[in-house]
Amino acid sequence: MRRCLTLLAAVFAVSALAAGSALARGAGGGGHGGGGSGGAARSSGGSSSTSTGVVSPATDAQDPIEWLTDYEGACKVAAEERRALLILITTEDLERTSQSCRFAGDVIRRAVRDAKVVPLKLLPPPALDLTGLKPEEAKKRQEVLAESRKKYEEAAKRFGVTTVPSVVYAAPDAAGLTVQASPSDDDIRIVLTRVPEMVRAHQDAVKKEAKKTEFVAAKNDPGKQPEAKPPEGKQPDPGAKPTDNAEDF
Repeated sequence: MRRCLTLLAAVFAVSALAAGSALARGAGGGGHGGGGSGGAARSSGGSSSTSTGVVSPATDAQDPIEWLTDYEGACKVAAEERRALLILITTEDLERTSQSCRFAGDVIRRAVRDAKVVPLKLLPPPALDLTGLKPEEAKKRQEVLAESRKKYEEAAKRFGVTTVPSVVYAAPDAAGLTVQASPSDDDIRIVLTRVPEMVRAHQDAVKKEAKKTEFVAAKNDPGKQPEAKPPEGKQPDPGAKPTDNAEDF
């Protein structure tokens, strides 16, 4: 009997020791958890934690710039909303080799948004694959390609672009303000801050020219309403081919 009581006491003692150890471990884990929670609370202002435990900086992520690709459509938006145009003239090859102005950094994308310009990207049409097409279909696609290429070249020449990539800044009426050839991000940001000033200067010049035209018309014939005069100079021959090499830009 005495032997049994001694054995039972030993079992109870071992159980008590095991329970105490488990409680100690639990208290220690709770302390670490509390410390982790406090650390997260302290860092919540500058970071965020995902379900996987990875902490990432709480930055204001910027979405990619939504470039327009239709010149006429972009000009219409700019005129209606009275916003300047930022036109990137580049090529597919430059886009693929990352040699173009990619506007990928958050800083430059934020600058474009803050300037409230209409972003337009102009690319030449890609080469055609006419394999397996009937002659009639191939001819139609070639005609569409030629027309698209013509519009791209005309837009580049209109703004005096001779190299790619180039960034053109234009007023809401699509009048060119300035051009940058292969500009750096800093160069683009500097000009973007000057765009409102350049637009105002252009609009003032347009108003001054309009008043001058009205004054001259009224002076020549006081009883006649002033009419807009066509631009002087010889008109270009519609059938003449451009002398510049298209590959130059």
